[in-house]
Amino acid sequence: MYPHFIKFIIISAFWLLLTALFYFTIRKKKPQKKLFRTIFLSIPLFFICGFLFFKFGANYFFGGGIQKVIVWFMWLWVLVFVPFLLYAIFYWLDLFLKLIFKRDIKLKYFIALPLILIFLIAYIQGTFNANKLEIRTLTIEMENLPQEFDGLKIAVFGDTHLGNFVKYKDYFNQIGNAINSQNVDLLLFTGDLVNSMPKEGVPFFPFFKNLKAKYGKYAVMGNHDFCQYFDWSSEITRETMVYKTKDLYRACDFSLLENDYFLLEKDSLNTICIVGADETGNLQQTVENCPQEMFKILILHKPKDWQPQITENKNVALIIAGHTHALQCTYNIFGKEISLAQLIFKYWDGLYNIDNQYLFVTRGVGYAGVPVRMGLKPEVSILELKSNTGN
Repeated sequence: MYPHFIKFIIISAFWLLLTALFYFTIRKKKPQKKLFRTIFLSIPLFFICGFLFFKFGANYFFGGGIQKVIVWFMWLWVLVFVPFLLYAIFYWLDLFLKLIFKRDIKLKYFIALPLILIFLIAYIQGTFNANKLEIRTLTIEMENLPQEFDGLKIAVFGDTHLGNFVKYKDYFNQIGNAINSQNVDLLLFTGDLVNSMPKEGVPFFPFFKNLKAKYGKYAVMGNHDFCQYFDWSSEITRETMVYKTKDLYRACDFSLLENDYFLLEKDSLNTICIVGADETGNLQQTVENCPQEMFKILILHKPKDWQPQITENKNVALIIAGHTHALQCTYNIFGKEISLAQLIFKYWDGLYNIDNQYLFVTRGVGYAGVPVRMGLKPEVSILELKSNTGN
């Protein structure tokens, strides 16, 4: 459990080692006072102790409510760790280059300090971006879309991670108003309703129940919805929480698709199949359970899961997924989106056309890890499907 906290502990321990090495490096050049040494070395120790507390003690004292504190503790950790790491790297690089060229090039001033300033500005600005909603609208032309569904309007959102929000009413009211103002036919939710446990969703019942869609609201579960990020007393307890999370989806007025499908039918000649799959099922089998020749829309949580099982099935015309958050760091540079997500995900944000099979990945409305969206905003997406059959 809590694998991300273990990673933070390991990185913090690495930070402690780097801090000690850095301190003794600068001490050789300029002896430091005991107070400076104590403060300098206590910072990484503070974060290590904090993560250990969240891992082993916080659940006992605070239960699930502590996660609101955890995300801001992580925020502070990143705020301190990244500038230190940048400065230390260029400080040591200066020492190395001085041995070679016999002069101080001062990269720590000309490169490290500007990079630190850029990071801090982007990080603070990204913190304010975390709750600034963006509405993305796309029109997708589909070759085999039945004519009666020409103009089908779908609202897509996901990755709410409800347990992370401290103040939420204004933000979620904004999301609800954005969706309801579009008069959509379908609302599709791509998973990760909660962050750790089902009780996070209780305050949000009015918001979800107020969402409107002509033909219904459908959802699949994400990895967080399987309650893997909390230290439960037993596997049976975790499984019980998973069942409660499913009940939460239904209480939020979603029709939960658990490796299943439903038929959206105008008449015998105009029917489409909406398939929903999660990590517990066989994706290929789930899709094949739906009538084979029918136009299909597939809802997943993780975009990587559709390949290679579904690429051969061209009746799956549109795949809708979430999960990536675009790694909460994406910048448009000279018209091209550059993101850290590209280092991890092949498909990470927006619309992709792969051999006339469309994949749309939403970046979500919530956040994970830290409450920051650097260079991008959370989004609700409005997809309008247009038929170009016979054009």
